[in-house]
Formats: sequence, C-alpha cells, structure tokens
Amino acid sequence: MGDPAYPLLPWLMKGYTKCNQLTPEEESFNAYLNSGRVCIEIAFGRLKARWRRLLKRIDLHYTYVPYVVSACCILHNIVEERKERFLQTWQQAVDELNVQFQQPRSLRARNLDDFNAHMIKDALKDYLAENFELRKTF
Repeated sequence: MGDPAYPLLPWLMKGYTKCNQLTPEEESFNAYLNSGRVCIEIAFGRLKARWRRLLKRIDLHYTYVPYVVSACCILHNIVEERKERFLQTWQQAVDELNVQFQQPRSLRARNLDDFNAHMIKDALKDYLAENFELRKTF
C-alpha cells in the first residue's frame, strides 16, 4: 500500500485521486486503504523502535542488509506474538529522531502506473463494495 507519490503497480496499491469526483465505492476503497496504511505505519514504527539498528546506516555489504532486516522482522513478530513488553519511550525516541535517509533514484518513471494494476485496484474496489460496508474518508 502506497500513498499517491508511488506508482500504481500490481503489487503496490494506492488510492483513487479524482478528488471531488470519486464514486462512493472509490471513496470507500480509499478509506479501507488508508486504514490499512495506518496499521502498517504503526507496525513499522514499533519495529524501528524495538530494533534501533534499523534507524542507522547498516555498515555491511549491501548484500547482507536484507538478512539483517529480515532477522529484525522475524524477531519482532515473535516478541509481538508473545505480547512482550513495549515501552512507549522507545516509540517517542524514534518519533523524535524521524530519520530520513536519502534513497536511490528510481529507474521507473514516477507517474508510470501499470494498466494491470488499475484492473486489480478496480477488482478490489468492487469486492469491498459488494462484501463490506461502504466507508467515507474524513
């Protein structure tokens, strides 16, 4: 799930952006998508707070970085499942840092949405509209 800055891809959904011209189904899709994004942001916030190594540059050969991140994610899931203690001071420290690292430039054009992704998004919108209560964004 991504915000409007990301391209729409089959594996990366983003909301509809027609502003005041959204159908109730499109607006509801956006509400469900935003709700999911909030859960993801909270989960990543807790991950970074618990495993602060992820807040710093990882001084390893780049081929090892996925292993470090994967290990942090696996350990994080274990302690979350066990409902281990999580101190809010950890989260506050992360929020205060709000570290943003410069990212490599994308090889893909920024506004190049994928046609198949539009079909997938429309199918998800239709499924949500048929099977769940319509929501409004606020």
